[in-house]
Amino acid sequence: MVDLDFFEEYRIETDDKLQKVIEKNNYVIIPQIDSSMLRIVMLNIGQFVALYYYKVPTNELITSSKHYILEFEQHGKLRVSKTNLIKYIGKVLNVKNSM
Repeated sequence: MVDLDFFEEYRIETDDKLQKVIEKNNYVIIPQIDSSMLRIVMLNIGQFVALYYYKVPTNELITSSKHYILEFEQHGKLRVSKTNLIKYIGKVLNVKNSM
C-alpha cells in the first residue's frame, strides 16, 4: 500500500473561438468542455502524478549508479560483492517494471 498525499491543480479555460487546444504553463485553453477533452486532461494529470511518484526511487538509483560508474572508471573494477550487485540489479529492474 502506498500512503502518499499527492495533489495537483490544473486550470481549464474555455474559448468558443478557438479551433485547437492551447497549452500554457499551468493551464490549458480548450474550445469546449466535453468528455473526450476531460479524459485527455485527466490522463495527462495522472501520468504526471505517476512520474512524480517515481522521481525519488529513480534519483536514488541514478545516484548509486553514478557511484558504481565512478568507481569502475577510477579503479577499473567494482569493489562490491556479487550478492550486493545482484540486489542492486534487482532493485533497478523492480523500479523499471513498476513504471
